[in-house]
Amino acid sequence: MNRDVEFDRLRQENLILRQSLTVKEEQMKMLKQENQSLQNALKDTFEVVKQVRERVKVLEEQQAKDRHNREHLTQETDRSSHREGQPPERTARLSTPMPPNMPPEGQQPLYTYSQSPYSYYPPPMGRFAPPLPSPKRGLQWWHWLLIAGGGIIAVTCILCGSLYTLGGIVARNAPTPSYSNTPPVAFPSATAFGPTRATPSATAFGPTRATGTLSFSGSAGDFIAGGESYSYSTSKGDVLTISASSTGSTVSIGVTGYNGDLWTLDLGAPGTVAPINGKPAVLVPGTYSDAHRYPFNGNGPGLALYGNGRGCNTVTGSFTIIDAVLGAQNYVQKFDATFVQHCEGGTSAASGQVHISNPPAG
Repeated sequence: MNRDVEFDRLRQENLILRQSLTVKEEQMKMLKQENQSLQNALKDTFEVVKQVRERVKVLEEQQAKDRHNREHLTQETDRSSHREGQPPERTARLSTPMPPNMPPEGQQPLYTYSQSPYSYYPPPMGRFAPPLPSPKRGLQWWHWLLIAGGGIIAVTCILCGSLYTLGGIVARNAPTPSYSNTPPVAFPSATAFGPTRATPSATAFGPTRATGTLSFSGSAGDFIAGGESYSYSTSKGDVLTISASSTGSTVSIGVTGYNGDLWTLDLGAPGTVAPINGKPAVLVPGTYSDAHRYPFNGNGPGLALYGNGRGCNTVTGSFTIIDAVLGAQNYVQKFDATFVQHCEGGTSAASGQVHISNPPAG
């Protein structure tokens, strides 16, 4: 497949995946906001339930205290009414006087104690005490409040579980974007490692096993070279492959080192990705400055050195084509160039040179 077409397809797939990921991030953001709202509502419900419980506790303590006072006063009244033979002043002091307008025993009063115009302290007890109100039947107001709070908590838990399940479904169905800092390395074909090298023909297609050298080194802080030097030569057992696009706008050199290293160097003419005035770009001898990462260089020159699991997200640099003889069907007969690459806009750089010399296509 043509390398330019392949990179266009990868760029379109990457754009689609980024748009899909943006939509999923917006959905997850909405779910998080709804979850936060539910948590706030649940917190308010807990506060209301806590206040209700405290109020119920106070009421119960007050009722217990009133009950204890009534029982104590009833016992004192009963003891005073059954004492006999005591001095008159003691009996008068312990007995409870009968309230005025109290009907004889066995008759109903004309009005209840709560309706009486007289105030008694302590309230009349024993047989003079007014009848206690009958206990209230059914659910009280705090019962209904507790029931409502429990219902709100149950509904909140159900909604939280639904949101959690929905988020899991969205995450499972979301496409998994594949991002890589390094484009794929062009490997030589299996037939290129035979004991003899056949002379390429004019109909050769794809990367061609080349004869030559590739070397580069990095300054301190450079991510690609890591401050070290690398040198590869076919005379030392390293394998180099080279290919050019059908229009001669890009050249790609692949290295498979004898020690297992894998490197790729891509060089593109201005307008490789975005043609200038509709004219195809061609790599010709000269210096190409203000280069950016290939194949995201737009209408400027493209440059990319990557391999051994390292690559740059953004690239700035330049390269110089000393000599270039390109044939038909992606065949490269001769190619000499130097390059300088900066990663992520830094000042440290990886610089190197490549020299390829193949026999003429026959």
